[in-house]
Amino acid sequence: MHLKFSQDIKLLLQSLVEKPLTLGDILTETSERGFSLVIALLVLPFLFPVPPGLTGPFGGACLLLSMQMMLGR
Repeated sequence: MHLKFSQDIKLLLQSLVEKPLTLGDILTETSERGFSLVIALLVLPFLFPVPPGLTGPFGGACLLLSMQMMLGR
């Protein structure tokens, strides 16, 4: 049986005390549900005014991850 997503996040936060988390750790621990979390983290900078040069890389990363989700990978 799978844990609830909130329980996955709680376990990730507990492991953050022991060592720093990488993006790979987050995706591994949350399996397929982690893509939504990563996209949300990438979108967070757009909630605040950012310099024009930063929107391209973050937007491109969001696009790649959402395409992977759409293709079922």
